[in-house]
Amino acid sequence: MIISIQSGAMEMLGLDRFFNLRILSSRFGFKKPDVRLFTTAMGKFGVMPEESLYIGDNLQKDLLGAKRAGMRFIFFGQEFQQYNDLKPDGGFRDYSELERVISEIL
Repeated sequence: MIISIQSGAMEMLGLDRFFNLRILSSRFGFKKPDVRLFTTAMGKFGVMPEESLYIGDNLQKDLLGAKRAGMRFIFFGQEFQQYNDLKPDGGFRDYSELERVISEIL
């Protein structure tokens, strides 16, 4: 399962076609890193955290929320790093690398 929680950037980059569900925090009344946003998305698909993968560019909000929900996390950014004691499961700097990184994790 792949979920996009933000849709604006995905649509702008033409990547929205890869995502069959988008969860917008503005429609739920809570924001990342609130674990409810991540568990709501998983619940919509009826999947467990270990079956889920989150891709984000904000370690504080994205990594923290995804890991608290038990999901795997791929970081999109210039520097592959960790946040406090949490570490991404993978990372990429260019969207052309995304498919390879996902296949390595899954």
